[in-house]
Amino acid sequence: MFKEEENNMNIAIVGGGYVGLHTALRLKQSNKNWNIEVLDIDKNKVERFNKGESPIDDFFMKDFIKKNPYKISEIKYKIPDGDWNKYDVIFIGLSTNPANEKEPRLNTDLIFKISKEIKNVDKKISIVVRSTINIDDFQKMENLEINYWPEFLSQGIKTELNINQNVNVVAINKNDNVIESLFDEIFINKILIKTNIKEAIFIKVVHNSFDAHLINLTNLFANIAEENKINFDIIGPAVETLLLKRSKVKRSGIGYGGSCYPKDSYSLIEITKNKNNKNLIQALNDFNENQSFAFLTNEPLIRNSKKIVVLGISFKGGTNDITKTPTVSLRKWLMRNKIDYKIWEPMIDKKWTMDYEKISNNIEKDIEESDLVIVASDWIEFNNLLINYSNNVIDLKSFIKENGKMKIYKVGKSRD
Repeated sequence: MFKEEENNMNIAIVGGGYVGLHTALRLKQSNKNWNIEVLDIDKNKVERFNKGESPIDDFFMKDFIKKNPYKISEIKYKIPDGDWNKYDVIFIGLSTNPANEKEPRLNTDLIFKISKEIKNVDKKISIVVRSTINIDDFQKMENLEINYWPEFLSQGIKTELNINQNVNVVAINKNDNVIESLFDEIFINKILIKTNIKEAIFIKVVHNSFDAHLINLTNLFANIAEENKINFDIIGPAVETLLLKRSKVKRSGIGYGGSCYPKDSYSLIEITKNKNNKNLIQALNDFNENQSFAFLTNEPLIRNSKKIVVLGISFKGGTNDITKTPTVSLRKWLMRNKIDYKIWEPMIDKKWTMDYEKISNNIEKDIEESDLVIVASDWIEFNNLLINYSNNVIDLKSFIKENGKMKIYKVGKSRD
């Protein structure tokens, strides 16, 4: 919790736009004793705020200020004077739009220019960046010992919802106890995800890209429906209802298989008439096919192992269905390269004649004697089998729990 002197901190927010104003409201709502100043070079914004008007052109913010003037009365908007030394904590919420339309890279130069100025005045001043930044900016952030609190603000919703978000991601410099305490106070009773700066930036990028591509997929399927005289306004809500029981973000792995996914994905190609739409779906299917092949051809652990155990050859745990399972490629590759291996899963089936002689008759013994285990399906039982295993494990489903004994490698994870 906060010490008495930390309860009376002087806080500056650089940038009085959408992000800066929401940040100020969130901070003031958390602690009434903090002296909060929003710094902006736009005199018009400053004047509008000081007259009790919204400094940004946002319907919901205008409505919020009109209905809750007392909630902003203690926040000050002013032109920056360059005197950073009077602040304990400085948040940066500046715009980082690309310099031009042809250059998609975000222009973060001003953020780091101001951050260096602040650190040159006093390295003890805590800096928290809220602006959207490039993934490779993480090194500059770490070098300057800057904290990161990515914004997930959603335009077009009530201000109250934006300043009371239930889930927040933060990257806190290990030496910054002030920010650690500050975040503990403003995120009390909220879900807080603490990570490093590089991962925090990537979380934001993936979150927004995931949403963006869901829009693309919706438009793609709607186009195909229209081509085939199917009313997407009816089937869209039906599919959405069916998907409610599934997690949107899946575990990364070797790809999908089974009786339904591959066949229905190819069926969509068959009824798609527009060439661009057809190419996009084909590219997604090709990506799935290449996921397992690329892994097999680039994995030295497999080539250098003398005895391998493959746990699970069905397309997912709880089933013995091997239709279009990606592990078919794995088994063929192991046989072609004459690598000694055994396979096993709880519902092992003798119909797998292509390598029936490879089915383990004593899985505990085979695991103990192996120098590599490949987990190719997500059976819960596999976790217990590997509790005492101390050699390498390649987890194609990103499923096995870490236990401190074995080295677990995920698909795509560095093996240095």
